[in-house]
Parts: sequence; structure tokens; C-alpha cells
Amino acid sequence: MPPALRVLVVDDDPALGETLWELPTEEGHHVEVARDGVAAIATLERTSIDLILCDVGHPVLDGLDVYEELERRWPALLSRFVWMHGTMPAETRIAAFVESTSAPVLAKPFGPPQVIAIVTKWGRR
Repeated sequence: MPPALRVLVVDDDPALGETLWELPTEEGHHVEVARDGVAAIATLERTSIDLILCDVGHPVLDGLDVYEELERRWPALLSRFVWMHGTMPAETRIAAFVESTSAPVLAKPFGPPQVIAIVTKWGRR
């Protein structure tokens, strides 16, 4: 069995946050849930994280701001960053930013197999 990962989920949807907490935890991983970018940055300041699953849009500090903060303060984490988002028109500034990062995307709606596959992939690195 691969070693347990510390996963940070950044999403303002409480139901989705709960689901994303349960799935990796059932596989033996430790999961932190942040409801916005400010809470995510606070988590990164106090603990090491192996994988970040971050929604694009949430209040206070959105996913783009979180990614830019990672670039500035923790660039090594960029290779362990996964975007989560629902429908996003291709021509938007957000879509262009997400595409420019080359980070993987977990498109909503997604199911348990997709989440477990991403966490498992990072556990093998």
C-alpha cells in the first residue's frame, strides 16, 4: 500500500467538501478541507501538504489567487495541484488561466472513482 498522503481540499460547497474528505480518508489518507483561499493558505502555513484539490471559484480568495500564492510562496506545490470546476465557458479569463497552468482538471460533476484515481496517482509519485 502506498504511503498516506496529506490532501488539501479547497471548496466552498460543504456537501462536496464532506464527500472529498470521506473518499481519500477511507483510503487511509489525511484530508484537510478549506472553505476558501484564506483558509487554504492558513493550512499551508501550518502543515505540509502532498496534494491540493482546489475549486476555481470560492469566496474571499478564489482558486486563481490560491494558485498565484503557491507560485510566490510554495512553487514546489504547483506540481501537486489539481483544479476542480464545473462548466466554464472556454473564452473566459478563468478558463485561460486554468489552461495556462497545465495543472490537471477534475471536472464537476465527478464521482468517487475519479477522486480516488487522482489521489492514487499522486501516492505513487
